[in-house]
Amino acid sequence: MEQSPWIDRSITTFLQYLTTFPAPDQVTRSMVLNALNSFQARSCDLWSRERYSSLTSVGKFGHTDDQKIYQQISLAVVSPITQSFLSGEIVIIPLSQVLEHYPALNLDSAFWAGLLDDYGDGDLVHTPIISEGATIGVYTFLSDRIHSWSAIDLSQLDLIAAALALWMSHPRSGISNMDNAISGAGLSLTQRQLEILELVRNGKSNGAIAAHLGYSQSTVKQELLRITRRLRVNNRHDAVLKATELNLMPSADA
Repeated sequence: MEQSPWIDRSITTFLQYLTTFPAPDQVTRSMVLNALNSFQARSCDLWSRERYSSLTSVGKFGHTDDQKIYQQISLAVVSPITQSFLSGEIVIIPLSQVLEHYPALNLDSAFWAGLLDDYGDGDLVHTPIISEGATIGVYTFLSDRIHSWSAIDLSQLDLIAAALALWMSHPRSGISNMDNAISGAGLSLTQRQLEILELVRNGKSNGAIAAHLGYSQSTVKQELLRITRRLRVNNRHDAVLKATELNLMPSADA
């Protein structure tokens, strides 16, 4: 099959490498040297969900120390990695702006200042890893510069995440608790998304939803796109059915 012109050859090499089921630290090493090479990745971390309430580091490469301060991160802490996990979206932020946008991390300001001193500024990128509709982990990496991220770049990040999802969810990956993480689903929608789905169920058009909630039609369309991606469905009506089935929103009879 002919390779799509936007898929970097290094990503193809990485995908083939995953089929050998390497150890997690070797996976993050390969990501820095291959799959993320075009993004000038300096380091990479791989995280999996642990007991529904936190993320645990399962693999890393490229650090100057073991960074024990962040071996486990509670999902209750507002941070770029938890935002990515809970929203199911890629979160990118310059390293120099992390503490400004995520005040909860100021408790570890010395750690973040040390990263900036060691590496200089660059984009900190967080990409959710989703399997069977459930977010089971996140991979993060630090780039050596601030990028202008294109749609193709983001698609490549998603492609890497899809490959990682297949690898992580396989028993041979060596990552524990994956069966529980996948079967538990752990899906969630924001209050705004639930309000939009309720109005969809009531037969409202995008324009009517926008007028009712005081949003622009563009905002409503973007939220519906996020919802369908999050629930792994093709349209707004299927999103209502799946959200109801997963008890994310009450049934119409409730």
